[in-house]
Amino acid sequence: MNRRIFVKLVYSYLASTAICHRCFASESGWPQKGVTGKSNKGEYVDPSLIGDASWPSPTISKTNDFLNKKVGCALKGAESSEFRDQIKIVNSSGNSDVDRMMRFETNVMRDFIGVNPKFAFFDDGSSPNAFATPEKLLGGGDGTVIFGKNLLWDQVNKRGKNIAQWSTAIVGIMAHEWAHIKQFKMGINVDGKQQELHSDFVAGWLLAIKASGGRSFNIKALANSLYEIGDENFNSPNHHGTPNERVNAMWAGWNQVFRYNVINGHYAFMNGLKYVGLV
Repeated sequence: MNRRIFVKLVYSYLASTAICHRCFASESGWPQKGVTGKSNKGEYVDPSLIGDASWPSPTISKTNDFLNKKVGCALKGAESSEFRDQIKIVNSSGNSDVDRMMRFETNVMRDFIGVNPKFAFFDDGSSPNAFATPEKLLGGGDGTVIFGKNLLWDQVNKRGKNIAQWSTAIVGIMAHEWAHIKQFKMGINVDGKQQELHSDFVAGWLLAIKASGGRSFNIKALANSLYEIGDENFNSPNHHGTPNERVNAMWAGWNQVFRYNVINGHYAFMNGLKYVGLV
């Protein structure tokens, strides 16, 4: 069975389970222009209908000690407890339409990456970030993914509120965090560069899977985001890959679909482990 036929079958399956195929449409897999509606998975909203007046101004609070010292986005053990004790977790980004769109994307992550963590937002102050932890901070699920409110609006503003750019970047960041959750679930206990590059690989794969269904993406938006957070701290245990390494890992994941026809999430995940030298 070739890749396009398989992807069409996947979309048909998702539609039959109330994840409407329109939710994977043009801008980063969100609904086509003019489309709104509901399913038993939640309501989805066309991002192109969100006007400038709907964007909240970032509220930069004083960054606490935890965010000042934490580098990276995977939390384990005592870090998870410290995070829970110091960080204010909230249910909204500040924009109800964006909330619904991002929550709808959690269904995409679940069905393609294969893990189902709880999802919420948090006040990330002046240190925009997102975190994944195997701890069930919100009860149930395969752990927890927490997305910083200011990380979200930072991506929106950096991309000039261009829907194709900021939505692609945000979905890519979400996929990166979902990859961490699967690492935790599979018992892959590694920190630093290999862990982060592997998650970049999976994020690139996820976006390619969605694009392979005929959807348009501005994949360079995620590439730009990864390049911006790359570092040159080669001798630091917190080194997570140079800008070029992070972008290359994303493209390697993307090419799993368009060059090698890898459409199975587990195979892509394992190929990512090989790419970063973990197997």
